[in-house]
Amino acid sequence: MQIKRKLKVLSEIGLSFCSYLLYYLFKILPYKLSLLFADFIGKYILSNIIPSRKKIGITNINLCFPDFSLKKSKQIYKQSCGLAVRNFAEKINIETIIKKQYYTINDPYKMIKYMENHKALMFSAHLGNWELLTLPFITNSNKNLKNDILVAYKTPQNKFVIKLLDKVRSYLPCHHLDLTLPNLLKITKSILNDNKKFLMLADQRVNNGLVVNLLNRPAATSSVIPTLSIKYNIPIIPIRVVRKGTCNFHIIIDNLIYPQITDNKNKDILNITTMMNDIISSWIREKPEQWYWLHNRWQIK
Repeated sequence: MQIKRKLKVLSEIGLSFCSYLLYYLFKILPYKLSLLFADFIGKYILSNIIPSRKKIGITNINLCFPDFSLKKSKQIYKQSCGLAVRNFAEKINIETIIKKQYYTINDPYKMIKYMENHKALMFSAHLGNWELLTLPFITNSNKNLKNDILVAYKTPQNKFVIKLLDKVRSYLPCHHLDLTLPNLLKITKSILNDNKKFLMLADQRVNNGLVVNLLNRPAATSSVIPTLSIKYNIPIIPIRVVRKGTCNFHIIIDNLIYPQITDNKNKDILNITTMMNDIISSWIREKPEQWYWLHNRWQIK
């Protein structure tokens, strides 16, 4: 046990050192050069540094896309690792992305306008660069919604990495909250009383959740958004980020999903959770190389 504990401490120190080193490198380097450097680190270092994670990632790609060759699955995993590090570099340079307008917003159903005066629950996935999901809410000319957006995320175990991520996310227009029970109660109260909007990555791996298919494979899935939607009759809005070229992004906001409420609450929640996973599956099928394959999404405890 002592050896395992020491190895864990050493790995946390190593991760903290690398994270802070990359942070300052990405800050110093010109934006586009930092992206090329990040892509190299992800594709040629991160993709190979943990063999067990690499095996899980490639195996999951093969199981989700049985028609893909092993060579293509390896290529997608390599691209995913590159984008994972690029995401970090882009988060650090968020001010440049905003200033240079390296993103476009596709809001055909006028959801931003809708959210000015209505409650809303939003869900997305680890696709493109998910840290940029809140950018549409600072470019709204009618009303600035940046103080109305609550974003839930899972906190890393490394306290030094948490501190660094908090520093990076301070540049982003929203309130970030760890998805704990006390914060969930706080989020619920804010939605109901203060007309706040809630955004969550619905493809996060959870220890306890509904087992619902994702890419035709059973996955433990959070039912937080479906439960809130059914309980308080709040519509759901899908939103995602798609990468375009070297450093540009397309943020797509889809139409409302209204909860279908019956006498069977559990079935209603399951139906919405299934619908959300089906939508996320369609996004991944469209751009499999832009999804975060590094986590073992289909591990069920």
